[in-house]
Amino acid sequence: PSQSLPEAARIFQSGSYRYLVVVGSQVNASDNSPNYADLAADDLEKLGPAKNKIVRIAMPYESVNRTFATAKAFKQWVLNSGVGTCCIDVYTVGVHARKSWITFQSVLGSAYQVGVIAGPETSYNPKYWLVSSRGLWLVARNLSGYLYTKYEIALRTVPE
Repeated sequence: PSQSLPEAARIFQSGSYRYLVVVGSQVNASDNSPNYADLAADDLEKLGPAKNKIVRIAMPYESVNRTFATAKAFKQWVLNSGVGTCCIDVYTVGVHARKSWITFQSVLGSAYQVGVIAGPETSYNPKYWLVSSRGLWLVARNLSGYLYTKYEIALRTVPE
């Protein structure tokens, strides 16, 4: 979410990162739809990270398996870019972090060390998620997504 971008920019600027890679699909299935990668990168550029450090990876619209598609798009960029890297940190929001972490680690394989940074949740107060309909829904959805992903990864062979 756009509300989490200032924190992403702060983390990027305070770390020893070479690139801030933004991966996003089209906003909707329309051919001329903007994509989230460009929208986020435009906002991030205003927040301080140098334009030449931000990499935009636009993907086609995805309605399911977005995290897996994002990880595959990132891997394709890493392999084609010639950027020699062994380690990445995935920045995402809230309870989605664990699913993102296992998905990226599975797609990238053992040649990469994958870390995850869970940015602050902005759509509900995580301290009171149990009494928030939005919090309950997101925790339940991401827990089921995490379990599904663990099961799917066990059955799927990801090409290196």
